[in-house]
Amino acid sequence: MSTFDQTKAYAEQEDVFFDDGREIELLHFVYSKPDIDDIRGNPAKVLAAIDEFGRKKKYLMNVGEDKGRIVTDLIAEVKPKTMVELGGYIGYSTILFGDAVKKAGGKQYFSLERNPEFGAVIGSLIDLAGLSDVVKIEVGSSDASLMRLYQQGLLKHIDMMFLDHYKPAYTTDLKLCEELKLVTPGSVLAADNVIKPGNPPYLKYVRSSVEEKKQAAQQSNGFTAEESGIASRTVNQYTKRGESTELNKSPGNPNLVYDSKLVNSFEPTGVPPKTILVTGVGMTKGLALARIFYSAGHNVIGADFEPSYLPTACGRSSRALKAFHKFTKPDGTKDGQMRYTQDILNVIRKEQVDIWVSCSGVASAVEDGIAKEMVETVTKCKAVQYDVATTKRLHEKHSFMEYTRSIGLPIPDTQTVTSKAAALKFLDDTNGTGKKYIMKYIGTDDSPAKYYWIGHDLGSLVISPLLSLFSQEGPSFVEVFESLLTFVEHVLWWRDGTFEIWDPLPAWWLYHIYWPYQFVKVALSGQKWSRINVSTCKMFTC
Repeated sequence: MSTFDQTKAYAEQEDVFFDDGREIELLHFVYSKPDIDDIRGNPAKVLAAIDEFGRKKKYLMNVGEDKGRIVTDLIAEVKPKTMVELGGYIGYSTILFGDAVKKAGGKQYFSLERNPEFGAVIGSLIDLAGLSDVVKIEVGSSDASLMRLYQQGLLKHIDMMFLDHYKPAYTTDLKLCEELKLVTPGSVLAADNVIKPGNPPYLKYVRSSVEEKKQAAQQSNGFTAEESGIASRTVNQYTKRGESTELNKSPGNPNLVYDSKLVNSFEPTGVPPKTILVTGVGMTKGLALARIFYSAGHNVIGADFEPSYLPTACGRSSRALKAFHKFTKPDGTKDGQMRYTQDILNVIRKEQVDIWVSCSGVASAVEDGIAKEMVETVTKCKAVQYDVATTKRLHEKHSFMEYTRSIGLPIPDTQTVTSKAAALKFLDDTNGTGKKYIMKYIGTDDSPAKYYWIGHDLGSLVISPLLSLFSQEGPSFVEVFESLLTFVEHVLWWRDGTFEIWDPLPAWWLYHIYWPYQFVKVALSGQKWSRINVSTCKMFTC
């Protein structure tokens, strides 16, 4: 991919970046240009005025020059007589591609836009550009507009189609065009945003074989927008106006086979999607980050530790991942560290990773620090991970507190003891001060003591709460009632961090593959355990 000319970059995309009045502001900006008479009838100058607004005033979600050039080159090659655009927004692509179709000898360019205000903006700018003889604007939902044009006999065949509208409707609208025989062998499709922010259903459909599409049609009645695997912000973009997001249920024509090709290019802001490696996607924190990166439009690669004989990492099944790689857990030896570092390097090179984000557990924290230094030395990949010295300082609690003390910051009252007797003496000496102390092991081993005394749980979780009900200082009935309300709230509204409606498989994998495997393993080995941490996939053995 060529480099981006930063002098042409649009303004930064805000949290709210469309349908906030900027579309009307654009019209005023263009029509108030001092050279408006020179702009009339000149598509290139209209596009230049739109670009100027996007660069100097406010971001516009246009296709932009770089991606636009890919499509105009395709138009020049295909020479479509009839081209359809799904999603016109303010008309940038309509003007750019409509002009290209006209120059290539085409006769019709249909721009289908759902929002009537945007449709009016398109119409005004198309008239200004002098393309009204070729371009026709249809306002309404894309499926209804396609059906209307077909029934009126205005649209009989689509030689080329550009998809840049409501992302969950890419696949369903394509199926409708197939069913109506508007799209047939020889039709060319150009779909924007299938890499960023991503469109898994569309890519899966156009890459499936005839048999795969027939099987999928038998197993499903289609999908809702919420189940599409597309970022929720995109799915819910029309809720502001209370518009329906119901998708067309056309079966399509599974006998059509597409030759699919992905082409990376720049957004008008000049920011291309990144390839990000997230290690530790078997844990909730790693999976959550992978989903966030995916929703932001990046290509996400996942990796985690797994036994050679069973895929146990729940994140491997996430829709957010473009690929998953299995690592062998470091065993504390130098050879184990070298093998682990080489595994990471191999993935970074194979997948052309731009950024590595380490979410691995404490078992490999120092190893990740060593790997970070190697990765950034021999590749261009950037690692979101501390170096070895910083990792060791932060990873071991006592060293961290001593370092904090050395730079003049306050730390908790701390006493180092080396025996049970010394600990009891210290606690006896501080009795009556009102201070409470927590005993922590010094070292990098975070595993609990290898025993479990049921009396601890019996006292703290059963006997003490029951006896407190009979104490004058115990909880009041109001406090007990509030506690019950909190419990009900948690049961009704709290959810597992691994579960998302659009990405349900990781949660299923965690509870039906990973944890059953762990329980069977300890049962067969006779190993005892005291507790588990579901989100970090840890089992604390005794």
